[in-house]
Amino acid sequence: MELRTLFAERFKLPVVLENDANAAGLGEALFGAGRAADSLLYVNVGTGVGGAVIIKGRIHRGAHSSAGEIGHVVVKPDGPTCTCGKRGCVEALASGDAIGRRARERMAADASAATVLRKVPPAELTGCVVGMAAARGDALARQLMTEAATWLGMAIAGAANVIDPEVVVIGGGVAETGEPFLVPLQEAFKRYAVAPLSASTPVVAAELGYNAGVVGAAAVAFVELGIVKPNSSM
Repeated sequence: MELRTLFAERFKLPVVLENDANAAGLGEALFGAGRAADSLLYVNVGTGVGGAVIIKGRIHRGAHSSAGEIGHVVVKPDGPTCTCGKRGCVEALASGDAIGRRARERMAADASAATVLRKVPPAELTGCVVGMAAARGDALARQLMTEAATWLGMAIAGAANVIDPEVVVIGGGVAETGEPFLVPLQEAFKRYAVAPLSASTPVVAAELGYNAGVVGAAAVAFVELGIVKPNSSM
């Protein structure tokens, strides 16, 4: 029995299900940074990298429900192994877990490198921690964030070249570190996207923050139940 059917029968209520990135993307499209756009590419950078394609207020899922899976676009074929089994996926290079792993590797390779990251227990060295150190000006942390953001910007440019979204919205815990991640990402996007996308497609920070999942889940329900029309916000 499908999970949605199981819940609907148990609670005698309409039930809708959606993955977190699609929900957050729809939330940003209806109530956040993309609420004035007809088409949106949403990318969530947290422990992993997820995404969503929103067209006229609806989630575009694709033929196999895999649209928006930008985290598993290969940008470095000889790169690190991803959780999906391939090598060099964006998720293996730009996620919070990847940034933390690279920080540990870099510090092990160069014991003389001065960085505040050495004060952080290895198990707690996440992308968000590196991002906060980068925001305070730590040189190694800024370099790590720039490297990760550049890989992600390359992948986003490729996706944008195909779907030509009106806006690209970047969310998730890593993205919330701000300028050290967003600026090099924007620069990479401009470098790799075709014209006129490189000059006119904004790549902006999400507005809903950690509420994106909750707002997105409500947005999915609102659309599916007809409370909000797909091409409008409340």
